[in-house]
Amino acid sequence: MERIALIANSKITNYSLIKPIILQNDKVIAVDGGLNHCETMGITPDLIIGDLDSANESSIQKYAAIPTKIYPNDKDHSDLELAVIECLQDNPKIITLFGVLENRIDHTLSNLYLLTRYPGKIVIESDHETVHCITGFQEIACQPGQQISLIALPSPCIGVTTSGLKWELAGQTLDQSFFSLSNVSLKSSCSIEVREGTLLCCLSRH
Repeated sequence: MERIALIANSKITNYSLIKPIILQNDKVIAVDGGLNHCETMGITPDLIIGDLDSANESSIQKYAAIPTKIYPNDKDHSDLELAVIECLQDNPKIITLFGVLENRIDHTLSNLYLLTRYPGKIVIESDHETVHCITGFQEIACQPGQQISLIALPSPCIGVTTSGLKWELAGQTLDQSFFSLSNVSLKSSCSIEVREGTLLCCLSRH
């Protein structure tokens, strides 16, 4: 299994943009109320995971034949965490999360921290941006003028060096007092190196 998409319950407004990205994946999992997004987009998931407290009854009935793993409301992990754990059993190349930003700040922050547990394994796609974590060295495909922000999460990032950005970093430390917000790509790719720590990278679509 190369690519798995997890569709959660937070805001998705540009379905015409997001649906083709979802369909690029080999497997689609609806996470609780993410089933509502599946119904709206006309996507049939391969699996449904969660306590289903946010899924509409119409969506539950429509996808009644789909394999479902139902968990209790009271549990140690969020529905999204449980879905990620399920995905990791297939050892996919990449897990892409949809509908995980913009509703509740506590859920948004916990989902961003979830990225830091599996750098290079999990990516977030939203209407506005692609978000992932960087450790070590990475080259990123982008377009001239595209905005990119780099934020240390959760602890300081030491020795951050970039190439191909308007405001370059050279061995910089990023922490709570300093981050690279709304930097701009100058080329069709940029490189980012982190000597120590986990760097949150937010690449704007525009």
